[in-house]
Amino acid sequence: MKRVGVITIYTEPNYGSVLQAYATQMLLEQLGYQCWIIRYKYPNEWNYRQGYPRSSALRLFVRSLGLKYYHRKANRLKSFIKKRFHLTQEFKSLKALECYDWKAHFDVVATGSDQVWNYRYLYADSAFMLSFLPQGLRRISIASSFACKEIIPQYLEKFRTYLSRYNAFSVREAFGKVILEKQLELSRDVKVMLDPTLLLSGEQWLSIIPERPVKRLKDKPFILLYGLYYAFEPRPYIFDVLKHFQQRMQCPIVALEGYMKPRMCNGLHMVDCTDATLYEFMYLFHHARLVITSSFHGTAFALNFSRPLISIVPDNGIDDRLSSLLHVVGAESSCIEVGTDIDIIRPDYDFAYTFAQLQKEREECILWLKNNLK
Repeated sequence: MKRVGVITIYTEPNYGSVLQAYATQMLLEQLGYQCWIIRYKYPNEWNYRQGYPRSSALRLFVRSLGLKYYHRKANRLKSFIKKRFHLTQEFKSLKALECYDWKAHFDVVATGSDQVWNYRYLYADSAFMLSFLPQGLRRISIASSFACKEIIPQYLEKFRTYLSRYNAFSVREAFGKVILEKQLELSRDVKVMLDPTLLLSGEQWLSIIPERPVKRLKDKPFILLYGLYYAFEPRPYIFDVLKHFQQRMQCPIVALEGYMKPRMCNGLHMVDCTDATLYEFMYLFHHARLVITSSFHGTAFALNFSRPLISIVPDNGIDDRLSSLLHVVGAESSCIEVGTDIDIIRPDYDFAYTFAQLQKEREECILWLKNNLK
């Protein structure tokens, strides 16, 4: 049985990061491979020297106590990783990766999905470009993301040097294809691939992580907020959208990500579910009357469960992660730029068509994986 190693971002206390890594592992195992997630310590000392913010020992200790909602979420995700992920030994630095005998243990090594090539957060960490691998070992990318329109000049040569060694590329967005083919001028066919969380259907997710009702909701209909604010700033617009639809639908807002107190969010009262388990995560997306999100994975899970969706994107056109996905599956009407007139927003799309498009894209992406893991 062939062995595949995957390096990706999975230790951030973020549902999407954890679930995309787990989806990759599950999918490769379903295809008949042994899959191991490479336990690369990120961030490490190199990342800190580049400018990545360092958490204090006191902050890490407080988080371990689980006193706050987001601390409990982080601890629950960490527990899930420990129980469900197949992890290699820990590598605390790029040097440690370089000293390992990869050929003796793996047939293929892949850069996984999520924003692994986003220079703004990873500072072009070459570990995610597989710079540590010896010559002759097959290397591919699985729905990797740059999360930008172009690479700035100071990192161009580094990306070109290490990515030129790949045998096959798949990326998560159209901009990634342009970067590889036009800016880096790499002579490879580049596949625009669904995120791994979408390579498993909603039904598969519910069989892998069965949903569990959220007791604090008491089976009431709800609007789900999955708001992330680090990639771009959707506030206060996203709160105006929430207020508009809450008044129209007359149901509570549940914040899985992005909770804020009323005085900070246009007077909105939210149910704080920041500490939801992954079982509750599945329930919330499966049963939401409407999903309002600024997150890629919030958009992905809403589509996977055929939920009415408002996916808020920046108005400057520099990041096409959400718009590229929505275009591929025919749900462009759910793609809403910051500042769009709220009265013209329509959360419904052609659910049957999008479901069919997702299935078609899944089959094509899985075939690409089969062909390029050989």
